[in-house]
Amino acid sequence: MDTVGRILAAATAVFARAGYGGARIAEIAREAGVNKAAIYYHVGGKEDLYRAVLRQAIGQTTLYLDRLFAEATTPVEKIRVYVDTINRVIEENPHIPPIVIRELATGGEHLPQVIIEDVIKIIGRLKGVIEEGAAKGELYPVHPLLVHLITAGTLALYRMVGTIVFPAFQAYDLPSKEEIGEKVKEIVIRALVRRDVG
Repeated sequence: MDTVGRILAAATAVFARAGYGGARIAEIAREAGVNKAAIYYHVGGKEDLYRAVLRQAIGQTTLYLDRLFAEATTPVEKIRVYVDTINRVIEENPHIPPIVIRELATGGEHLPQVIIEDVIKIIGRLKGVIEEGAAKGELYPVHPLLVHLITAGTLALYRMVGTIVFPAFQAYDLPSKEEIGEKVKEIVIRALVRRDVG
């Protein structure tokens, strides 16, 4: 991994553990195996690091969706792709949900504007799919923000609380972290797809 990659990986772990307010450049430097000057040189200050960490995951989601939506032929197929993409991004970036949840809990006080714009783009892509599906009579006209919150929220929280909750629910047949993406996709499809379409 190159220097920037090590810095961003360390920053992601520190922000997930300590939040923006508790994160220190010195701790990030120590975890990355670089000095503070290298962080300022390669990425910038704490705000720049935070933005880069969030953009790495949230910004790539739009790129994935654009590419995969272009390959999908129906609105129903695009909804499946959407859930798979959100699941993939959360799976590949396990430190991002704690960061985002901490931001939501504090009213987004440190959330960079560019990240808000990225989320608006994701929801905008989803809105287009839902509108297309509703116009074709394939999907119910559900607000895309609700679909996004149900999808991303469930996938993120399930992975975060698993170690706490799973032991208490051993008697239940809970999906594994690997199976949860398919279960959420099934729920979203059942909620959105008109019964006569299947």
